[in-house]
Amino acid sequence: MKTLWAALALSLSAPAWALPLCERTPQVRDAIMRAIGTDSCQVGAAALSRLLSRIYQLNLASAAIDSLKAGDFDGLALHDLFLMDNRLTALPAGIFDGLDLQFLYLQNNRLTSLPAGVFDGQYVLQELHLNRNRLTALPAGIFDGLASLRELSLQNNRLTSLPAGVFDGLFSLRELRLYGNRLTSLPAGIFHGLDSLQELDLGWNDGLTSLPAGVFNGLASLEALRLHDNGLTELPAGIFDGLASLQSLGLAHNRLTSLPAGAFDGLASLEGLYLHGNCLHDLPANHFAGRSFMVFGLSSQKDPSQCQPPEPEPEASEPEPVARSFWRGWRLTLLEGD
Repeated sequence: MKTLWAALALSLSAPAWALPLCERTPQVRDAIMRAIGTDSCQVGAAALSRLLSRIYQLNLASAAIDSLKAGDFDGLALHDLFLMDNRLTALPAGIFDGLDLQFLYLQNNRLTSLPAGVFDGQYVLQELHLNRNRLTALPAGIFDGLASLRELSLQNNRLTSLPAGVFDGLFSLRELRLYGNRLTSLPAGIFHGLDSLQELDLGWNDGLTSLPAGVFNGLASLEALRLHDNGLTELPAGIFDGLASLQSLGLAHNRLTSLPAGAFDGLASLEGLYLHGNCLHDLPANHFAGRSFMVFGLSSQKDPSQCQPPEPEPEASEPEPVARSFWRGWRLTLLEGD
């Protein structure tokens, strides 16, 4: 009977969700032990629960972490979680469940994918840094519910496309960085509803050769738009319409040969237009007449020889495999012998 009562008391004092401290990823365990000021992971369940609930920040940066366990952060009251500069290749499903994070730093790891729903419930998250990983795709709805998010860093990954609607509902987003990926196209309406967005960086996506008409519609708060170092060959008419707050527009180092008439009309706040390294050799002399903004790089265009579209490589005739030739010869011998 005493044993039964002891087991019942333990079950009531220990949270059912809690992964024992000693069983957590060693670097996580050690960081928690430092935070609560103990040299031993053998802490009573009730005391541990109380101590964990007082930890609001956990710094695991540059801790040589290869992997995490589900439950590593059970019981913590984290607002800030630093996991950058490790060797993480994956995140366990539900790894952030139960946390009310405000700042999450995951940059400079080796993540190749994200579990669907891994950020579910992070309603107060303000900054999410996923840059300098190896992400090739984003799950649809991966950012759903992150209505407080102000900064999203996805630069320097290996993204080739974006799911339609992946940024839907990010009403508070101010900075979105997508540069240094491998994007070849943008879904129509991909930025729809980002009413608070002030900075959008899409540079260094070499395969991005065109933009959907109206892709920037509604971004009335946008102040900086960076489209440099892509493969853009033309701009749709009216592509910048409605960007009344835009101050800086970077179009340098593309393959533009012309600019639509009136492309920059209505950009009342524009201060700088950057056009270096394009193919704009035949613009009318009065193209920027009456402008109220500075135009940079118009005299620094590519050599005309670099502005010719690359010639398609001739299709090489496929040599007949040796095995196939042997088969044909063998078949022919059989036919002759029939």
